[in-house]
Amino acid sequence: WVMHAAINQTAAWQKQGLLCRPDMQIAINVSSRQIQNNSFATQVEQAIKSAAINTRCLALEITESLLLPNDKRCHVQLQRLSQLGLTLSVDDFGTGYSSLSVLQQAPIGQLKIDRRFIMGLDTAKNERTSELALVRMIISMARELGMQVVAEGVETHQQLQELSDLKCDLIQGFLFSRPLNVAQVTMQLRDGTIAI
Repeated sequence: WVMHAAINQTAAWQKQGLLCRPDMQIAINVSSRQIQNNSFATQVEQAIKSAAINTRCLALEITESLLLPNDKRCHVQLQRLSQLGLTLSVDDFGTGYSSLSVLQQAPIGQLKIDRRFIMGLDTAKNERTSELALVRMIISMARELGMQVVAEGVETHQQLQELSDLKCDLIQGFLFSRPLNVAQVTMQLRDGTIAI
């Protein structure tokens, strides 16, 4: 239901001309149970066709724990979803147990750095070297693999400045907005006061 509602809402915003920039995306969290379901990619494809949506505006967020070596069924599902033209994003990156070789082989377009690493960017410079080093490493690795990087849970201007200095692609968190309902997002999209 959540996937269908999100796809239909994205289609409505596209028809209203509110999602017109190529970098504007709606991200939908996908559970491991959904990815393990052999018909999931077909369900997503049907929902996309039914809504007549431009898939460049959609990202499906999976957990890092799904990227296990030798999980052929998961790899096939991810390939099918990628072929639909949407972005596959690894949520909470850095907290799971994914193999770097699997990350390299999977059709992943985006890594989302877990907020636990971002929170550490607020401490005094001499205390945050490990967090800064990890964030820098994740951004560098993602760039080398041709992936976009999203920093999750940005709540302070210091975090924003550090991530800006590291040239992180996208930033999300309470510094910009608390969760909003559809009407509030629509209003802010119309006013140009929100970026998705």
